[in-house]
Amino acid sequence: MAHESRPLTGRVAWVTGGSSGIGLATARLLSDRGARVGVLDRAAPPGGGAWAECDVARSESVAAAAASLTAAIGPADILVTSAAVNAAHAVVGHPDDEWERVLAINLSGTFRAIRACLPGMIERGWGRIVTLSSSGAVRVLPERAAYAASKAGVIALTKAVAQEGAAAGVTVNAVGPGLTDTPMAAALYDGDASAVHGRPVANPMRALLEPEEIAATIGYLCSDDARHLTGQFLMVNAGSVM
Repeated sequence: MAHESRPLTGRVAWVTGGSSGIGLATARLLSDRGARVGVLDRAAPPGGGAWAECDVARSESVAAAAASLTAAIGPADILVTSAAVNAAHAVVGHPDDEWERVLAINLSGTFRAIRACLPGMIERGWGRIVTLSSSGAVRVLPERAAYAASKAGVIALTKAVAQEGAAAGVTVNAVGPGLTDTPMAAALYDGDASAVHGRPVANPMRALLEPEEIAATIGYLCSDDARHLTGQFLMVNAGSVM
């Protein structure tokens, strides 16, 4: 039985890419709200907890990780797909392997994780899936073709899955962060994601977002308060896209 301060008590949440950045902040928030949380990632999360080593670019790895977490903490009532990579290349001369790597992780990896969880959610008559897209799917930056294409694909995939889950009480929504202080963002901005201004990602609130702010929106989408919110794309970006 859920408690007011821990409304996700009794639920099981799986988070891909949950060992760092937005995924880690989300895993911690869902745990604080009472969920039993399992992380699917190539590296173990800091502080321990349920973890299944997983490369979301490989179907067999996702299947094995899903079986491992099901045995350890139970099947997913909540799925958050945070695993992602970025790459900076112009379309002209874009390496095939980098294009394929970004789409394999960001888009196909999201698909594989959803495919592993959706049947059980439909069977049990309750589920929450939150995918991580990006404001960069809408406000496309130079040399981000693969990233933008993959994250735009996540929005379309989210809407398709929302149609499949709706009648069974499974909601499926996408969140689009703006520039957030994560290791992935820092790697693209010379090791310093705080250098927002003077860049194309500048926003009118003059803010560098924190992973916990994105996690708060994800937490809302996982709640019973959001039970009729599905197939939506919510951007959390300090106004960089309106």
